[in-house]
Amino acid sequence: MLRDAFGTELEELTITRPANGQVQYAYAQGSPPVRKPVPDLSSAILTTDISWSDLSFSFLWWRNGKIAGQEILKGQPCYILDMPAAASETGLYSRVKLWMDQKYGMLLQAEGYNAKGELIRRLAVKSFKKIDNEWLIKDIDVQSFPSKTRTLLRITKVEHP
Repeated sequence: MLRDAFGTELEELTITRPANGQVQYAYAQGSPPVRKPVPDLSSAILTTDISWSDLSFSFLWWRNGKIAGQEILKGQPCYILDMPAAASETGLYSRVKLWMDQKYGMLLQAEGYNAKGELIRRLAVKSFKKIDNEWLIKDIDVQSFPSKTRTLLRITKVEHP
């Protein structure tokens, strides 16, 4: 659920990933939420640089990724994973590069590339917070290329269904 600064509900996307089935999406807008057709998941949400694909980290479900190297990022040793988009993936990215903390397995950065191999978006995790004994991302800086526009996403509340 996305809310404005005053807590008013704006948009909501629910993703269900059955163990052996097709991914299912449900989308709603407004306050109270009214079910609407699912939008293009690779397009920007409202006036941000973030898409529903980014926000849901859908690229973390892609298969056939390979460890492409190791690097220190934000003082942490990371594996660099190269994740090609699945043939069924028709989104914004043809490939995503991930920096995963070696000790905790947490995502620290993701870069999305188009079919020409050009960097088009970077998601950089700026901070984490602990909620209900789980460490979760708190702040993500999203930068689009080549325009270099930026959006800061701050997660202030997590609700479990």
